[in-house]
Amino acid sequence: MRSRHHTPNLLAVHRRSRWEILGRPRFWLSFFGAAGAVLIAVSAVVVAPLAYIGTKVKISADAGGKSLTAAAEAAKRLDIAAALNKFVSAETSLTEARREIAVLGMFRPIPWIGDRIEAADRTLAAGQAAATIGKKTLGVVGDVISAAAASEESRNRILSSLPGAADALADLPEERRREMLAAIDRGGPEIRAAADASATALSELSGVVERDLPESLRPAIAELRAKLEALHAVLSAVEPAAAVLPRLLGYPDSRTYLFFLENSTELRPTCGFLGTFGLLTAKDAAIHRLETHDVYALDGPSTGTPRPKPPAPLIKYLGVDNWYLRDANWSPDFGTSAALMQRFFDEEAAIAWGAANVPRIDGIIAVTPKFAEDLLGFLGPITIDGQRFTAENLVDALEYRVEIGYVKTGTPLAQRKEILSKLADEMAKRLTALTISDLIKVVGIIERNLQEKHILLAMKDADMQRLVFGRGWGGALNDVAGDYLSVVDANMASLKTDSVMTRSVRYEIVPDAGGFVAAAKITYRNQGSFTWKTSRYRTYTRVYAPGGSELIEVKGAMQDDKLKDPARRPGKADVFHELGRTAFGAFISVEPGETRTLEFRYRLPAAIGQEISIGGYRLDVQKQPGTIAVPLTLDLEFGKKLKRADPGEDPKEYYDSKYRLQTDLRTDKHFEVRF
Repeated sequence: MRSRHHTPNLLAVHRRSRWEILGRPRFWLSFFGAAGAVLIAVSAVVVAPLAYIGTKVKISADAGGKSLTAAAEAAKRLDIAAALNKFVSAETSLTEARREIAVLGMFRPIPWIGDRIEAADRTLAAGQAAATIGKKTLGVVGDVISAAAASEESRNRILSSLPGAADALADLPEERRREMLAAIDRGGPEIRAAADASATALSELSGVVERDLPESLRPAIAELRAKLEALHAVLSAVEPAAAVLPRLLGYPDSRTYLFFLENSTELRPTCGFLGTFGLLTAKDAAIHRLETHDVYALDGPSTGTPRPKPPAPLIKYLGVDNWYLRDANWSPDFGTSAALMQRFFDEEAAIAWGAANVPRIDGIIAVTPKFAEDLLGFLGPITIDGQRFTAENLVDALEYRVEIGYVKTGTPLAQRKEILSKLADEMAKRLTALTISDLIKVVGIIERNLQEKHILLAMKDADMQRLVFGRGWGGALNDVAGDYLSVVDANMASLKTDSVMTRSVRYEIVPDAGGFVAAAKITYRNQGSFTWKTSRYRTYTRVYAPGGSELIEVKGAMQDDKLKDPARRPGKADVFHELGRTAFGAFISVEPGETRTLEFRYRLPAAIGQEISIGGYRLDVQKQPGTIAVPLTLDLEFGKKLKRADPGEDPKEYYDSKYRLQTDLRTDKHFEVRF
């Protein structure tokens, strides 16, 4: 029987904003209160072996527990100095207690007594780590608050308003903002140390056997473990953000970013069509420059100048002979596309603006309408030129305004996207006017959109880019071992029809005499009609598979759409070798009201079969940026019975040689099977 794999997903332990949790004194109070309860009771474990030393341990443990409880109370009052002192006292007492425990080392080999000594030592070690966490994290919080406060009075005002934090970032003088960023920058190693301490504490508790604890202590240990898991999730999320945030916000030097509003209703490999670009300069957490432009403001002046030849599918299905910025995101690997996007920007901006006016770029940022909707949902409705924009109508209202409505208002074609600039300005003003606690909530929105690939980043700073890759924020095609699948669509001149398309992915593998054969099936349904916005769907679809895969056949591919090829003759598949993978590409068109499936069948490389033969199988499926929770069905036949699978199947699917699962691609997914 297959059992589900129960490795804890620490990032899923607490789904509220990590920054919000970190800033809530009640969280700290309950966490350290649980730690204190454990430490006060731990003496009962060690009294039995040696009464004298056990009594000394009890005294130290009691003192440590009381100090932790007092620290939590001080944190609740937001008396950071007092809380820090108590954490130091707790750390000292618990260190002394562990020193006394070490004297009992000669008794560790003795059955029963040794187990209880070990349980006591591990519990004290967890409490020690809890004190270290409190000391380091509150130290960073105190430094940031002190940097933000111009005087003791303003410091007290900030403290008294936490977690509401009524002061807006925009209200702080530049000097104070800079000092805050410097404090966050200095605090990065402390947050890292606190994250390590939480991992250490969890490791210690994992070694504590419940039967070696007094029954009265067990609930407190369970509570402490739960609090530590939540805290570890918080710190693991906060630490990389603290490491990169100051530089991202322009400390110690200003940063200029080239950003793109990628319209995912016209899906392209790295989110959507590059219809709008902009420039943003940040300096000490303030926006010094924010402007948006229609991409044709650069592409237009470059018409007639020598341009690179576009990829063959763009020539054939999009009907273009020259490669411009608007089509630069052809590679599904955002780092690769971002490099080309900047190159084309530099070339075209030099023609349109003059070479001397092309700014130095520190990073490329791509965002989709989903992120804008989430942000507007938090900020509230915005009215621009008589048009009220909400999270619910944002995309439709903007598309109508820049495609149709501008004509009715008499707006010149070249100025049709100025409303985007006005909307961006207003959103930026509202963001900088938010209180600190509300900004923390915005960080949560940003993090979610980064994880779901509605924001993509490519940074010139090597340290920042390492963090981007490490957190999966760079839209990279991951370098993975085992089987791999990524489906990448590119809307080929079918307006904004992706807004009415549904798609699903089905992946199958079966064994045969030559190894394993895979089938990737993508089903499209066009729920639209012929309007100014939607049409027949035309997409060039690529499936990325492990390097060395061999195409067997393609089904459902078309030579062209119904208008250009009324007979709708079958098309062929292209085979590419790029980004360390083998890719298969084909064109398909779906009329309004139709449902069609495109299927690629191919032989997996021998290494996949070899891994299965020795008892394991791994599969990574990466989502296309800009898509939202595309349904994914796995139907994998291995020819041998399964022992374990992660994620686990429905119990009714147990006891056979197949792994069947239905999920979605809201984020990238990883699957493992053991035989």
